[in-house]
Amino acid sequence: MELLRLQTLKVNIDDLLLDPNNPRFSKHHDELAAEDDFEKESIQAATFEIMLRDHDVSELENSIREKGFTPVDNIFIKEIGTKYVVVEGNRRITAIKNLLKKHSEVKSKKDKLADEILGTLKEITCVDLSKNTEEEVDFILGLRHHGSIKQWGLLPASFNIYKRYMIEYCKENNCDSSRESFQFKSNLSKKIAQLYSLSPQDVREKLQTYVVYLQLKSLAPDSDLENKFSIIGDSIKNKKTKEEFGFNSESCSFSDDGADKFLDLVIGDYSSGKNPVILSAAAGDSNLRDFAYVLSETTNYEDDVQTRIYENRGNLADIKAELKTKKSERSISHSLELINEELRKISITEKFKELGEGDRELLAKIQLHINTIQTLAQH
Repeated sequence: MELLRLQTLKVNIDDLLLDPNNPRFSKHHDELAAEDDFEKESIQAATFEIMLRDHDVSELENSIREKGFTPVDNIFIKEIGTKYVVVEGNRRITAIKNLLKKHSEVKSKKDKLADEILGTLKEITCVDLSKNTEEEVDFILGLRHHGSIKQWGLLPASFNIYKRYMIEYCKENNCDSSRESFQFKSNLSKKIAQLYSLSPQDVREKLQTYVVYLQLKSLAPDSDLENKFSIIGDSIKNKKTKEEFGFNSESCSFSDDGADKFLDLVIGDYSSGKNPVILSAAAGDSNLRDFAYVLSETTNYEDDVQTRIYENRGNLADIKAELKTKKSERSISHSLELINEELRKISITEKFKELGEGDRELLAKIQLHINTIQTLAQH
């Protein structure tokens, strides 16, 4: 990659377009808008509403309203047609546009902006990336949002990595960017990792998680899988859950039966009264971590445990607690067997009459433990 070609210029706020493909809320390659449509009023209005609804800019607005806009952090843009799309800085530009909108409507006294504040909002100093390649633009985004300045959430970060990976993959294989075309290639994963200054393992895990997400989304398009993304991610990190859902590391997908199992446990089927069994990755009474524990502590995944989970929708925390109790009971039995075996090895002779004080104290402690076990067993 060559040195970045950066040019600073001032752009009228009306000539700055919000990015409808902002990775903050882009979740699926089919949802991406064509660049030719970025200037459409409907596209910009929808993007503006999403930014206001899902990405709080109120603190930014308050700061700008009081002190004006000072570009201490670069706004990166790229030329599209006669205008510029905001590559980095969509929250700040949304805040400015919303303040100007309120100023023009004046619904309350605080909406009226002072002239000196308005003077900082009409023209925005930006850094133009138009002369850089798409890969170089992605490099800048990666520096800011993959593990450094302002991290994206797991889903948008995974989406961004998948999108970049498929661009490189399709160059080599002349294919589209659909999940069906995807195959994991270690060399490409390492290339993306180098681009974003990430570890190859991190890139691999995010790719795997996103491809499984696409698979599940194709089977249950109306389900709330976006909010289950961390469960998907954790399910392919644990050996037992990978086996349960039939995860294939090359295609990065669950088996057909495994995908059905995952959706059954995580999404459920409210129409038939089947509530979700797994509600989170690691917190609460019904989480994937507890499910993994149940899988690891049951021999051949006993039928009664399967029935309690899949059919009776049992509480995972309760099942885990029962298994822990059984494991503890098995440990006591095992310990007693070991003690018995060791005692059998001792030759009983007259020398036991000469036990030292320390030996007698230790023997008394052993006797106390035996008495406690006998008492508990009787209850």
